[in-house]
Amino acid sequence: PAGTLRALYDIGYRQIELAGIPPGHTAASLRALLDEVGIRAYSGHDGWDVNNFDEAGYRAQLERAVTLGQAQTGFAWFPGPYTEAFFGVVAGQLNRAAAIAREYGLRFFYHNHDFEFTNRRADGRPVYTVLLEETDPKRVFFQMDFMWINFGGGPWRQLLTAMPQRFISFHVKDQSPEAAPGCNCDIFADPGQGVVPLEEMIATAGKTRNKRFVVERDSQVHPLTTARIGYEFLRSL
Repeated sequence: PAGTLRALYDIGYRQIELAGIPPGHTAASLRALLDEVGIRAYSGHDGWDVNNFDEAGYRAQLERAVTLGQAQTGFAWFPGPYTEAFFGVVAGQLNRAAAIAREYGLRFFYHNHDFEFTNRRADGRPVYTVLLEETDPKRVFFQMDFMWINFGGGPWRQLLTAMPQRFISFHVKDQSPEAAPGCNCDIFADPGQGVVPLEEMIATAGKTRNKRFVVERDSQVHPLTTARIGYEFLRSL
């Protein structure tokens, strides 16, 4: 972790988003390392079992997030079922989690993949719309993953235009030209090197203030190469 953080600092990063704490570290020791290097863990993915919302366990995660210096905390994935009814259950949990996160001074967001758009409600709309409609707009915000919403055929332009205030951060991730559902291939690409219209998406998202753009590639082929390419791509914009 120390070498990785220093390498990210040398590339130019001053903020990162966490998805867990590296083995061998506590929140306090990782915070000390972050402070030493000069990088802030601005946000992180902290979650729960959707079949059993453990409030005590979730609060423990939020306490770690505060120790780490996070300003935002997000919920990023659940195993299904991806039905309209169960999305209603999850929406209730998001409201509950956001209220708890606010107690800790943290802004809460939900991070999408593709299943929120490939699965549909009875009226044909994506099940993602359940979360938009049934969560508190003053407490539950969203982190749009550009690659996954594009891959799932989601209406990203419509969402960013209709409700820009609900989307507070974005994963800048690209898709391989060979990617297709079920293909035996690496569907990901480094930012700016694939087929996702990232420049247009970023321009649309950035029309309102205080947005954060997080470089990511799910297939970690050469992580620091991805980090450098992603940083340079965003700086070029």
